[in-house]
Amino acid sequence: VTLEGEARYRNASGHLVMDTFQEFNEVQKENKVFKSTVRPNTNYAVKICTVNKAGCGHSSTPNEKAKCNSPPAVPSSMPEFYLNPMEGHEKCRQLKLKLQKVSERNGFIRCYRVIVIKLAKGESISVLPRNPDHVNLTSYEGVHQNGGTGGAYLAEAFDT
Repeated sequence: VTLEGEARYRNASGHLVMDTFQEFNEVQKENKVFKSTVRPNTNYAVKICTVNKAGCGHSSTPNEKAKCNSPPAVPSSMPEFYLNPMEGHEKCRQLKLKLQKVSERNGFIRCYRVIVIKLAKGESISVLPRNPDHVNLTSYEGVHQNGGTGGAYLAEAFDT
């Protein structure tokens, strides 16, 4: 069984990349099922050949039943970012966000979201959930009018 894969995406530098690979697997005659881990955002084709003492015969021609696409997945890493104070704004708490691009190997990145979390007095970041999906979002007004109990809101969203 030959598993062929192809993925087209933009890398962290913004250049278009095409990954292609072949994975050869020998399947014993007792096995009626072949399983393989697939990568996200990849087009796959499966070819089969029979093997004897002379080697592998002609490979099958992939038809539509021998092709599939794996779905996109979340990015494999967070983008690197830097928060720097804005120059000339000593009294104002304005920060400049510098964000590095990430590879789109796992799928097209539709947008980046900047979520601001205001912690309650005396709390540290250790109280935040490990999974960002578990942060309850509200509005800017809701966070700043709730009597100092903290909260989170979507401050900005922008595309790539």
